[in-house]
Amino acid sequence: SGDEIWRRLAPVIGSAVWVLFIATIGFVGFGAWLLRRRVVSPLALLAAGTRRIAEGDLRARIAEHGPAELEELARGFNQMAESLELEREALLRAQESLSRSRRLASLGQLAAGVAHEVGNPVAAILGYAEVCRREKTASPRARELAELIAGEALRVRALVREMLDLSRPEALVLERVGPAALVERIASRMRPQPLLAGLELDTHVDPGLAEVEVDWRRVEQVF
Repeated sequence: SGDEIWRRLAPVIGSAVWVLFIATIGFVGFGAWLLRRRVVSPLALLAAGTRRIAEGDLRARIAEHGPAELEELARGFNQMAESLELEREALLRAQESLSRSRRLASLGQLAAGVAHEVGNPVAAILGYAEVCRREKTASPRARELAELIAGEALRVRALVREMLDLSRPEALVLERVGPAALVERIASRMRPQPLLAGLELDTHVDPGLAEVEVDWRRVEQVF
């Protein structure tokens, strides 16, 4: 009878319902896990990377994994972040160069004023030194001192000119010289200085050293 058939099928139907319910729960759970792993997590990483970019951290990068579309999106994000980082570095270099140019321009204006004020006294010193050197009654020592005065005045003039040339640095004028001659020339300029009053400056250079290529004026400034 129908009741007998239903009584026999009821446990089977109940079991089938439970199996279907469990399978549905498992399918939904697996689908949610897969959706989170393949879609939600990559999108969350992309959103976190975007926030880091917005906060100024242009070194932010995200892992390139997931579905093909999301992987392509992550790759495009990384390329954009790298491009922004390179552009920021270029902008910083440009700002630094502009700041340096402004400082050089200010220094050039100052040097122009200094050159104008110093030029006339230096020219007068050179003129007086030349008169002393040509004086017939001058002693050899006086002529030697006049020569030294003229050399120092020329060095002052060269320093002022170099200040004017800071905005357009000139090329080095290299000469091959021996270390002994180089050191002795610098020492000869230092001996008359008040800093060494009462002291004797002596130099010792090992013989046989190879010649070096230097710009006299710049090396003198360093020492």
